[in-house]
Amino acid sequence: MDVAEVVVYGKIPSKSICIPTVTGEKYSPDFMYVVKAGDGRLTLNVVIEAKDKTQATDLTEKESTKISNARLFFEQLSADHPECPIRFERQINRQKVSEIIEKIANGT
Repeated sequence: MDVAEVVVYGKIPSKSICIPTVTGEKYSPDFMYVVKAGDGRLTLNVVIEAKDKTQATDLTEKESTKISNARLFFEQLSADHPECPIRFERQINRQKVSEIIEKIANGT
């Protein structure tokens, strides 16, 4: 997919998206993006959880659980509403958001 621009970017306010976790807590991801393809279609909806860790193995068990639960939540939401799919990704160690969006756009 040819990505023309990021149309919407936003910090998700704390507790505005409350994803239940197996720990009994609620979790809210960090950022959201809507991307426009080169042909003008709004095609990519991405929710990102950013963690300032050196690598994924540095996440605590609690952080890993929340991220896993969020991934499952958005997979189910996308399955229930295929007209508006949402990808959930984590961002580790200041990985560039453009790299995440490019990876998704290329289907990897």
